[in-house]
Amino acid sequence: MGQKMNPNAMRLGIGKTWKSMWYADDKNYKDKLHEDIKIREYVTQKLKMAGLDRVEIARSTNNIQVNAYVARPGVAIGRGGEGIDEIKKYLSRKIKSNIDIKINEVRKPELSARIIANSVAEGMQRGQSPKKMMSIEKDKAIQAGAKGVRIWVSGDFGVPKQSRTMKLTEGNIPLQTLRSNIDFATVAVPIRNEGLRGVRVWVYREDQEEDNKSESVE
Repeated sequence: MGQKMNPNAMRLGIGKTWKSMWYADDKNYKDKLHEDIKIREYVTQKLKMAGLDRVEIARSTNNIQVNAYVARPGVAIGRGGEGIDEIKKYLSRKIKSNIDIKINEVRKPELSARIIANSVAEGMQRGQSPKKMMSIEKDKAIQAGAKGVRIWVSGDFGVPKQSRTMKLTEGNIPLQTLRSNIDFATVAVPIRNEGLRGVRVWVYREDQEEDNKSESVE
C-alpha cells in the first residue's frame, strides 16, 4: 500500500490537511474547482523563482484567501510589493472575486520535497548531472535534520538512450506508518534533446515537527 499511494493523500486527516479548504454544493463545485486550478497554475508560474513549496486556498462567502509558502519571500513580494499586487490584480480580473494573497516563508526549505524536486529539475535543465543534483539535495536535507530522503529520477539516459530510473536513498522512509511525517512531491520536466523526465522526492521529518513550519511575511 505504501508503495502505490501518494504519501500525502494517505495521511490526510492524520498528519496532513487539505490544500483547498471550502465547501460547495453540486451546482457550484465544478466552477470552484476549476477556479482553484487556475489560481494554483498562475501562482506556481509566477512564484517559481521564489522556491514555491505549496499553495493553500480557503474560501469564505465573498473572499478567496490564497496562502503561498516560499523559500525566498523577498523574490515573491517584489520591490514595494509589486509582485503581490500583480498576482492579485490578475487573479481578481480572471476569477471575478475578492482575492487576498499572503506570502509565508518556509523555515527549512531543505526539508521540502517540492523545493528539492524543483531544484533537481532545474539543475537538469541547465545541463547538470542528475546524480550530482540528487546527491547535493540529499546531503542538504540530511544536514537540515531529515531522518530519511529518497530521490528518484526517471527518463531516458545513456548512449544509446535507455529508459530507467536513477534512485538515491539515505536514512529511513517508513511509508506504511501513517503517523510518520512524510513529505512527497513529483515534478515532470522537459529536457532539451532528452525528452521528458520525472522527479519524485520523499522526505521523512521528525514526527513531532509541524509540517514544515512557516512564518507569515505578507
